[in-house]
Amino acid sequence: MLRFPSFFRSVIDWDETIYFMMAEAWRAGHLPYTTLWDIKPIGLFAIFAVFQTIFGDHVYAMRIASIVASAATGFLLCLILRRLDRAPGGPRWSFGLFGGIVYVLCSIFDGGISANAELFFAPFTSGAVLLALAPRWRARPALQAFVAGLLIGVAGAVKYVALAEGLPVLMALLLAAGDARGSLGRRLWTALWPLVLGAAIPLLLPVPLYWLTGHLQDFLDNTVYSVLRRAEIGYPFHVGRALMAWVNQIRTLSPLYLAAAFLVLATLGRRDAGRPGFLGARDALASAVILSWLLAAFVGVASLQFRYVHYFLELLPPLAVATGWVAMRLLDGAGTRARAAVAAILALVLAAQLSSAASIEKETLKPVVNAKMPGIGWLRDGPAQIAAAIRPELAAHPGAILYVFDYEPILYHLARAVPPTRYAWPAYLVSRKLAQFSNIDVARAFDAIMAQKPYLIVVARNTTWHSPEDHTHVAYARIGPELAAHYELWKTFDEAWVYRRRAP
Repeated sequence: MLRFPSFFRSVIDWDETIYFMMAEAWRAGHLPYTTLWDIKPIGLFAIFAVFQTIFGDHVYAMRIASIVASAATGFLLCLILRRLDRAPGGPRWSFGLFGGIVYVLCSIFDGGISANAELFFAPFTSGAVLLALAPRWRARPALQAFVAGLLIGVAGAVKYVALAEGLPVLMALLLAAGDARGSLGRRLWTALWPLVLGAAIPLLLPVPLYWLTGHLQDFLDNTVYSVLRRAEIGYPFHVGRALMAWVNQIRTLSPLYLAAAFLVLATLGRRDAGRPGFLGARDALASAVILSWLLAAFVGVASLQFRYVHYFLELLPPLAVATGWVAMRLLDGAGTRARAAVAAILALVLAAQLSSAASIEKETLKPVVNAKMPGIGWLRDGPAQIAAAIRPELAAHPGAILYVFDYEPILYHLARAVPPTRYAWPAYLVSRKLAQFSNIDVARAFDAIMAQKPYLIVVARNTTWHSPEDHTHVAYARIGPELAAHYELWKTFDEAWVYRRRAP
């Protein structure tokens, strides 16, 4: 229900489009990176390809994938909280459900209503933590660590920053077995080497496939060299921007950050681990796992300089677990009369977050409500309107090429057109930073596209999605004369102009 508005949008975030198109090309027989260029690991495209195979080659497939991913993570967090619960009466479902609902509810915040990578590695990192806490595996600690490592490796194959979340897994492996024998060093070695080995396998698994098919260079350039170039070039770090991002985060998810802060302070203030009350001896495992998870997620977000809001989604699973855990312990420590008051406060917290979620859904639906032209199926937003006009024109001219210069690349999918370039994500040619990361000669790439004489060219009316100082002046300097010499304005839409090539 929370994600239902996203089904009316053909695209919410550019990132999700390239994942979708890469999976689409893969299913058409082209290995990722061979016909399209991107810097994300292969695991993300594999997930999209699975959902396209099951639900069809349609935008709806990635919306369903987002629902499944967020629901799976919420359920796994529920199980983690239940496993951490060591109440005298045994584990309880109620607080696990509370933590799981907190995650699902807040997963549409920070750009999470679009199909961003953080949603898709969360089930694997959460599953790894849950497995590390599983008592039935403790008789075979090396196997337990290896399988947990595999899950972390799959998460890393979705987005590299997820590898940092091996820390809470390691912490859980070391502490979950309260009766573990042997020195700390021996236990650490027993857990660490299979964990690292398991994590390495999913990351290295594609290498033989690309080597055997002769595309190893494409694989390395997209997944390794591009990351090194990005680290070398980097973005300038702005303290003010980072602080503002955190202010917005804490304001948006204040109950979750308050719970995390409460847990940190309570842990630091505990002097006697054996005394009763809040954060007694039975809380040591939960505190260690949750706080190490928060630290690992923070490292992942910090490694990307807190630059984009959806990066903060990595913090959401440990924040949800912290919130559920603190709620559990507050209720345990409250008297009979106070429990009703605490429960009412928790209900108000959920209601407040639900109100904020409703605002996000309203913003998601705004382009649909304001649409003036028919779209495709349920889709009624700008790209669908443009595609509805373009498809008959392309069909009437077999072999005609569509080129999306600086607008939504989802048009290629909606119009059933093959991109005329590997750099179908326009930002790689029109954003100076991304052109550097991609190691693209913009002039040569643009000339190669124009040499194919595209029949239709789509140009955005609004380019504020990236700052003017980041424009690749080569691309913008060339598109104007090209349009003036060979094209005429064919149709005008609210978001873009569509130019059609004049007859020779």
